[in-house]
This record gives sequence, structure tokens and C-alpha cells, in this order.
Amino acid sequence: MTITAGLILFFAFFFLLFLGVPIAVSIAGASITTMLILFPFDIAVFTSAQKLVTGLDSFSLLAIPFLFCPESL
Repeated sequence: MTITAGLILFFAFFFLLFLGVPIAVSIAGASITTMLILFPFDIAVFTSAQKLVTGLDSFSLLAIPFLFCPESL
């Protein structure tokens, strides 16, 4: 199963790059595609949503908008 997941991820990523999709979107699209193929739909949707929210909960990402906050001027 690990080899299958790796092959799906690899080919989906390079297929999206070949189509001209940006790298960040290609990584996200390839990983979501791999999860939808390997796991049942409900588990894949909940897991991908949880990973997206966890990835956005970062101090570094929160520091960027607060750097350009107009109240700090």
C-alpha cells in the first residue's frame, strides 16, 4: 500500500506540474487525490480538512498579517 500511495502521489504531482499548475497547488492536489483514492470518502474528507486547519494554526503564518496591521503604525 505504501508503494501504491507513493506512485499515485508522484504521478499526480508531476501530472499537475505538466499542466502548469503552481507547485503548492500541485502538492495539495496530489495529496488530496491520493487520499481520495486510497481511503473511503468520509475518512479522506475529514482527514484532509483536519490537516488543512492544523497547517493554518501556525505562529509564523499569523505573524504575517499582523506585521502589516494598520493599527501598528
